[in-house]
Parts: sequence; C-alpha cells; structure tokens
Amino acid sequence: MKKLIITILGIASIGGQLLSMTEAVVNLKVERAQQLVGVMNAVSLSDDDQKYFAHFDAISKSFAELLGSAETYDEYQQLFEIFHENISDLHTPLTAAARYGNIKIVAKLLKDGVSDKADKGGKTALIEAAWHGHKDSVELLIEAGFDLNYQMKNTQFTVLMYAATSGHKEVVELLLEKGADPTLKSINGYTAKDYTQKGYPEIAKLL
Repeated sequence: MKKLIITILGIASIGGQLLSMTEAVVNLKVERAQQLVGVMNAVSLSDDDQKYFAHFDAISKSFAELLGSAETYDEYQQLFEIFHENISDLHTPLTAAARYGNIKIVAKLLKDGVSDKADKGGKTALIEAAWHGHKDSVELLIEAGFDLNYQMKNTQFTVLMYAATSGHKEVVELLLEKGADPTLKSINGYTAKDYTQKGYPEIAKLL
C-alpha cells in the first residue's frame, strides 16, 4: 500500500511538472507574440516604406509559426487575439488555422460547429488551406461540407484556382476527386487550367 501511494504521488508530481512546462512554453509564445507587436509598432513610426513592409512580412511569418504550432485551443486563442488585434483583422479563427496549417485547431473548431464563413478578405477556410497546400486540413474541411466551388465575390476565384496557381498538385487532385468544377471562370474569364498553362503545366494537364 505504501509503495502504491508513493507511486501515485510520483506520477502526480511528474504530471504537475509537465503542466508547469506546458504553461511555461505557452507563456513564452505569448511573450514572443507581444514582442513582435512591439517591433511592428516601432517600425510603423518610420517613414521608410520598404523597411516597414519587409518587417511586416517577417513578423507575419513569425506569427504564422506561432499560430501553426499552438497545441491547444486556449493557447491558440491567446495568440490569435494578439494577431487579430495588432497585425491583421482579416482572418477568423478558422481561416487563420487553415492558412497556417494547424490541423488540431481546424479539427477542434469544426467539432464545435464553426460555419463555412468567409473572412474579411473574402476567403473561406477551404480556400486558405488549399492555397497554402495543407492537404490534411483540406480533407477535413471537405468532409465537414465546406463549399468546394465557392467563388470569391470580387475576383470569382475558386478553391481549385488557388491550389492550382500555387502549385499544390496533390491538393488539386484531391479537390477534383471530391467534385471541384474545373470549368468555373474568374471575373476575367479564365479557368484554373488557363492560369496554370505556363507556370504549372503538369497541373494544367489534370484540369
């Protein structure tokens, strides 16, 4: 009995240490996000547009890594709020998770019943996932019933066009297999095939 109690106490102690380590990692990520915002704010005071946009691009990539690496929704939510309030308010929690390849958060939000809603930029989560080549997220979103043939209001660009023009062959194959329509045209009258003839001839053949 004594050995059992010691074992249980040992396990509890290890569990507590792991929890503390997890909290420490989350705190470091949040601190890093706040530092990035500070850097962005400092650069925005500069009159050098080239320097500003270079920093903005680098900071956006750093936030992409932070959001993409979040292990829990609480962690993701903290980071997303900092990103949304200070860097870009275009995305919804789902479109950002899809864009940055965080399959855990995509799955969590879908389980919670998040709808197929476009963000302020007019893109759905399925467009974001396809555009950035996150096939696993694309599969989840299709299974959840997201519109394969959604077209953006301003450009009429489709999910298939974003995947094709970004060179994501496997995603294109998946979209076609699931019923994406390759005959849909953008506002300029071009299909996904038209857009890929020169840059991605292998993909154009699929279309």
